[in-house]
Amino acid sequence: ATFDVSMRFLLEDPWKRLQALRERIPNICFQMLLRASNAVGYTASGSDAMSGISSCTSATYSGPDSGSASVNATCTDVAGNVSAPKATTFEYDATPPSVSPSPARAADANDWYNHAVAVSFSGSDSVSGLAGCTSATYSGPDSGSASVSGSCTDKAGNTGSAPFGLKYDATPPAVTGETPDRQPDANGFYNHKLTITFAGSDATSGIASCDTPSYDKPNDATASLSGRCTDNAGNQSAPASFSFKYDSSPPKLSGLQVTSLDKAATLSWQASSDVAKVTVTRTRKRFLMSPPIVTC
Repeated sequence: ATFDVSMRFLLEDPWKRLQALRERIPNICFQMLLRASNAVGYTASGSDAMSGISSCTSATYSGPDSGSASVNATCTDVAGNVSAPKATTFEYDATPPSVSPSPARAADANDWYNHAVAVSFSGSDSVSGLAGCTSATYSGPDSGSASVSGSCTDKAGNTGSAPFGLKYDATPPAVTGETPDRQPDANGFYNHKLTITFAGSDATSGIASCDTPSYDKPNDATASLSGRCTDNAGNQSAPASFSFKYDSSPPKLSGLQVTSLDKAATLSWQASSDVAKVTVTRTRKRFLMSPPIVTC
């Protein structure tokens, strides 16, 4: 185990543990592998059969990152003899990996997402290599500046993170009004093509468009037109309707008859059910009375 694990997690003095191991395993050579993102402190130890060890050098390594870093150390005995340098090699990586986000799909409309989107994160690390990366899902709240974050960790324990920015609106717009292109033509009825413009509102992405349907048949005293609005995220509103009365057909007279008797003429006819008024117009000519003109 490393010094870091012994001190931080086992709450032990690593030197006491080594001494205890040495007492129980006197004839085995001990070695230790260090891999960490922090500076490494190294103190050499040695042995001398005659005068004994007086001191050994120590060193600290804090970079550069390398898969084969090393430090040199020497020991001096009581008689003043200095050992040959001893190199200790280890892996060192103090740099977090780079991180890149990747959404599971493209935006739904106009760079806006309108339902939950999964985001995976990938990374790279040139020294110790990647250990793993996280993933995340964004499903609200609605925002034009939303973000979701993820991270990658390398084999040295360094963690890098990156955000994925997005625009998100999952709420449909609302229809706020319906406007006809004119007032009724007569007595509350429209008698030729009518166009209705629908309007709406959307609090996040804004309105992209609203329907403008037209009506020109059939005749109906309870006619209606429906329309929706769409926001910039592609959400559609519930339909709204505009009711009106429509009649584009002129009234009709049939069975027109004229009966003349003693300088008088009697007119008779059959009128369609939608006739509101009949106008009879009589004109004279110089020598001959012309037929009456009947309109409705």
